[in-house]
Amino acid sequence: TVVDFGCGFSHFCLGMARLVGDAGEVIAVDLQQKALNKTMARARKASSDKIIHPLCCGANSVGLNKEVDFILASNSLHETPDPGATLREFLAALKPGCLLYLMEPTTHLEPERFEAEVEMAKAVGFVQVDRPKVRKEMCALLQKPASQESSGGSV
Repeated sequence: TVVDFGCGFSHFCLGMARLVGDAGEVIAVDLQQKALNKTMARARKASSDKIIHPLCCGANSVGLNKEVDFILASNSLHETPDPGATLREFLAALKPGCLLYLMEPTTHLEPERFEAEVEMAKAVGFVQVDRPKVRKEMCALLQKPASQESSGGSV
């Protein structure tokens, strides 16, 4: 079970659906119902609508109600009103040992702000695994420690 947080118009959902296959699940999360409607239209066209499930989140809550294996937060964490609270929700939703891939755009987010997000992630309990290089993106691969319970620290 994987999450595409801030899925927009499904830029990553369809590829994630191909990766998880029929036995997997992609939870497409967005604040805007219009984006989720477009995502599901594209999912139907790609015959992935049984794998991709939309979740309209609130401004202050992601709303995940199950444990997941992976979360992609692409160009979205900086848009949340409380990134620390969002990161705590991510940590609580992830199974121990599982990963969060954080990406933010270099085009409209300062490197210092991205570094602050990574530090917030560490403060709530994530461990940095890698800093992948992606053109026009700042990225961090973060892991929920295998021995950690479902509640993180505070920010």
